[in-house]
Amino acid sequence: MTRILSAAWPFAVLLAELLLFFRKALFTTKYVFPWDFRGYHLPLNEFLARSLREGTLPFWEPYTYCGFPQYANPQAQTFYPPALLFAWIGALRGESKMVSLLHWQAVLHVFLGGAFVYLLLRKRGAHQPAALLGASVFQLGGFFASHMQHLGLVNAVAWVPVAMFAIDSVAVVAFAIAMSFLAGFTPAMPVVAASIFVYGGIKRWPKLALASVWAVALSAVQLIPTLELLPLTRATNRYQEFGLDGGMLWQGFVTLVWPNFNYAFDLENFKLPHNVTFHYLFSSVTAMGLAIWSRDRRLWLCAALFAVILLGFHGPLIPFVYPLLPGSIRSVVYLEYFSFPFLLILAILAGIGAARLSRRAAAVSGTIAVTELMLVSSGLRFHALPKTDEPAVTIRAFEGSEETLVKLRIHTGKSLPPQRIDIQQDSMNWANSAPIMKMATPSGNDPLVLDRYQSVRLLYATPRHNQMRYLEPERLDSPIASMLNTGFLMTWTTRTIDHPQWPYVEDLPGHRLYRNSRVLPRFWMPGRVQRSASKEESLRLLADPGFDPVAAAIVEGSAIAAGGNARVLEYSAQEVKLTVEAPEDSFLASSEAFYPGWIAEVDGRETPILMTNGAFRGIAIPKGRHEVRMFFEPNLAAGLAITISAFALILWRAVPAILRTVRAPRPAR
Repeated sequence: MTRILSAAWPFAVLLAELLLFFRKALFTTKYVFPWDFRGYHLPLNEFLARSLREGTLPFWEPYTYCGFPQYANPQAQTFYPPALLFAWIGALRGESKMVSLLHWQAVLHVFLGGAFVYLLLRKRGAHQPAALLGASVFQLGGFFASHMQHLGLVNAVAWVPVAMFAIDSVAVVAFAIAMSFLAGFTPAMPVVAASIFVYGGIKRWPKLALASVWAVALSAVQLIPTLELLPLTRATNRYQEFGLDGGMLWQGFVTLVWPNFNYAFDLENFKLPHNVTFHYLFSSVTAMGLAIWSRDRRLWLCAALFAVILLGFHGPLIPFVYPLLPGSIRSVVYLEYFSFPFLLILAILAGIGAARLSRRAAAVSGTIAVTELMLVSSGLRFHALPKTDEPAVTIRAFEGSEETLVKLRIHTGKSLPPQRIDIQQDSMNWANSAPIMKMATPSGNDPLVLDRYQSVRLLYATPRHNQMRYLEPERLDSPIASMLNTGFLMTWTTRTIDHPQWPYVEDLPGHRLYRNSRVLPRFWMPGRVQRSASKEESLRLLADPGFDPVAAAIVEGSAIAAGGNARVLEYSAQEVKLTVEAPEDSFLASSEAFYPGWIAEVDGRETPILMTNGAFRGIAIPKGRHEVRMFFEPNLAAGLAITISAFALILWRAVPAILRTVRAPRPAR
């Protein structure tokens, strides 16, 4: 029993440190992890939890971008086991609990990383107090203190210490890399790979390459859908959108010893041109001193390499190397996130330095370092933003106003399915949080937006904040807005729209609502078909001033149209049922996004879905009255089979390896 307690107490200390450090978000309802945490990650995970609650598969999200393949977006964490566990708990507890659950999910991942940094240092010969110091500095240091808003990033990098600890086990390294990928934040993968390969050293690269291949197989259930999605998105051109300006400015390094150098304690005075979260590295002055005293030249070379990469285009290396990389690689490399391996190596060095001290001296040094981090970093707005500064969006209220959603649902709900709403100079939460509110919009704010869809939107909308993934309508007389079933337009109450097609409806708390007098239903039967040979031709025809979606559908395929009537009987995320009546052989057009995996049936017989009006689904309809069914059924069989097979191999190889590691002789304490 004494031996068990002796081995377990450091992990209890690490967990207690995190609970104290993140206490405001974990144990009160007044603070939240800020920004992207609720603006981007919460809607994805809320949709996952709701799907589990309703007994449906979380594959197709119908609320943003006129429909989006959620399962193919890795940031949705659809196939990430910890996310599924927390979503299942959220499904049992109710929608209002997901923010709290995601806080715990993020913090427990930090604990996972901290625990394995401790084990890694013990494996390298450090005594308990020294290993505990290094692990504490890692988990309370500048990276996690400033990046808790990025749930997928935190989840992904937490597995790196696992791989480092078991660096000679191909199976364990493969499992850790696969979990990093399934955690969802694709730009974390260059960081994860670089951390593991640099730490492992050149001699281990063949084994690490084998582990990487194995990891690909383990993550196939997510990787294959993502690879199918990527060529259809704008994500591969991200580097063109943001230019060649990545990396941390030199001022960030000053925060290693002067935490408020960039006004981390007073964000309103932050003056640098880049994101403030990329410029906070403080990991205690005591730890930095111990890292210098460690005298581990190899690890210091690793830290120096990561520091140079972290500087990005503001340093000596990346301006020459980065332009040589393929565009698809450049689009997923976020140089600023190399602060993670840089600070991880410094934490390990601090532990190694502390191991040169006596146990008592190391324990005192660890106490001082943790006290520094608690007093300086705990409670910063990076991970403890007052809720009053970021009003919540829930199923019942928009930014605190229940009246807004109640009245908006009355207006949009007069049809089946409800009409979509768009925004013009209003809160981006209408787009970000549409899945939470179950409020459909042609807008959205995801880097993986379908290229064809956004190209159609660009014919009448313009980017906001120079980001092509988020557009707001500009040409209000465009027939495309009506074609996308945009029934209402929302603005701040400080704005007034004077347009005959968009009459004023009413003021809602903080917002002004306008109605589209020419809105089309989600499904309709145009008078004729105009054939197109390509995406470019379709966009040209859509941009023609004479384009009328009621008169003609632009179809990339062979079809005819003669009008008719369509009525929606049932509409859900994965399935639509309609009745249609055509006087002659005709065509059913829709404003539902086209994507592989959608299947259409007319009277129970499968019929091809044709690319319609540049980005949407349409099908040929025979003369007469018919029952139409469209349902989403992506083919996951191959990816699932590969993942299961690779995991079975993991169990066969990894379990004995783990047992050998656990039973290995430990260094003297």
